[in-house]
Amino acid sequence: MPAAATASATSEPLPPTETETPAPSATLSPSPTESATVTETASPTATVGAAIPALNGKKLLFYYDESGFYVLNTSNASRSISPLIFERLDPNDQTLNRFEGWLWAEFYATLHPERCMRIEITKSEVYLRPPLCESRTLSSRFYARESEYIFWTAQPESQQFRVLWQGEEVGRCQIGAGSCEVFIP
Repeated sequence: MPAAATASATSEPLPPTETETPAPSATLSPSPTESATVTETASPTATVGAAIPALNGKKLLFYYDESGFYVLNTSNASRSISPLIFERLDPNDQTLNRFEGWLWAEFYATLHPERCMRIEITKSEVYLRPPLCESRTLSSRFYARESEYIFWTAQPESQQFRVLWQGEEVGRCQIGAGSCEVFIP
């Protein structure tokens, strides 16, 4: 943030002094058609990457482990879940697994504020089930560990998954982090 300018009045002109002029800096202000990438640290061990497609983006939080994946809408606006897509990526950014939001929308099409959607792997011994989602889940899907829809679990050939909104990438999440945040329009 630029420092506030100060002014003072004197009766005599001051002699010129040598001062160092700071180099100009640019501030990135994304337009609705551009996106800026922001990297934040969620905890000392988890780095979260998110792209902000618009300044008024709605924040979604993702929590995940070897047994489940949970989406929490932390914004104050309801969002259709259908345009959301998750893709597990290989090191060359090729899609390995894919889950599309319309699969949740078959049961509940809208993700309301402070509500969750989840995917859980069947026959897991323990489920993550974040407390904020425990009694606030609107739609659930259950799949076997080998399912093509499981995109967030650790695999040697995959370290991240991307998040798409209406076909446009809005963020990337590190699989090992266990949580991620993304802003959608």
